[in-house]
Amino acid sequence: MRCLSSAALMGIALSVLTSFAAASNNCQVLNGNTFCKEVNQILYENIGAGGLSYDDVVKMDKEGCVCKKEPKTYSGKMAPLDEQLSIHFRGPLALKQFAVYYPGGSPTKTKRHHHRHYARTTHGPHCKRSGYTRAAYYNADSGIAQGLVFMNHKGGDGSGVWDTCWGNSLAYSDSQCSKGVSTPEVLAPITVPSDTEFVIFSDQECDESCGTWRPGTPAHKGFDGKDKVFLFEFVMPSDGSGGNNGDMPSIWALNAKIPRTSQYSDCSCWGSGCGEFDMFEVLEGGKDFVKSHFHAAQGGTANKGGGGSPDFIARPYDKPVKAAVIFDGSGTVDIKMLDDDVDFGGVLDSRVLNLRHEAVSKFVVPS
Repeated sequence: MRCLSSAALMGIALSVLTSFAAASNNCQVLNGNTFCKEVNQILYENIGAGGLSYDDVVKMDKEGCVCKKEPKTYSGKMAPLDEQLSIHFRGPLALKQFAVYYPGGSPTKTKRHHHRHYARTTHGPHCKRSGYTRAAYYNADSGIAQGLVFMNHKGGDGSGVWDTCWGNSLAYSDSQCSKGVSTPEVLAPITVPSDTEFVIFSDQECDESCGTWRPGTPAHKGFDGKDKVFLFEFVMPSDGSGGNNGDMPSIWALNAKIPRTSQYSDCSCWGSGCGEFDMFEVLEGGKDFVKSHFHAAQGGTANKGGGGSPDFIARPYDKPVKAAVIFDGSGTVDIKMLDDDVDFGGVLDSRVLNLRHEAVSKFVVPS
């Protein structure tokens, strides 16, 4: 008979207690994930802590597969989610609209790409911080893309690189999200299939503020700052796929350093908790539950810190829905479903910030 350690016994006990608590609250536990009640708003509080650090990549050298890291400390409300974020999408999913807003507009000017469908966004010098101004926008039906670029993990095809150390890097995505291309293209009005991903960055090319990025790849800034608002219009149809990430659509944010180095290997800061926020994620293939979760060093060790609400938002199978994810400098992230008539205009609709649903879930991230 194999003897179990005290840590293992404690893990079993916690698992039993979690299952019991879920059952007593009419929650379901599927493959270790808890699903309780359906809500229209999930509020995360107490994001940001002091005295923490993550392992920042400072050098990538494919000769010898050298990945050098150094600790980077961070502190304050919203840290590390106040750093540049990239926004990630996985199918089956159709993105109809996407927009980014800042108080008074973007903290950096947007750059014009000499490419069809791309346009420049400008903001006057007298914008007040009391209002949120649009800094980036995408509309699938009109083919408009302002202040942003679409990328995927097809490096070595058209742009970016591939090597035996870290595989495929980022590349500019073609309009069908099927290959890499040499210059940015606008995502077509398509439904991306299961286990297919694309990433949205700002249209600003990287400088020293980005830190280290993988040599030979197109590197763009993410969306930074303590205060920012992301608007989405999307649908998550079921395609009946199985296997890896089959029928498990997702929208999430990463510290942009992660994909710019190597998102799917150890040569990134992800494993040390530099920041991930799962906004709308289906964890069980073909299920109705759309969950959220905060991953960082806060409240635990490495990326296993953070935490998430046990409640869920209903998966939008057949009809697009509109939603907001509001990052507030006080240390909160507010995920909320929006009315169908909310406009993704140049100035943020006041209803986005003021809307309060009756069906709301609150989760306080452990310090």
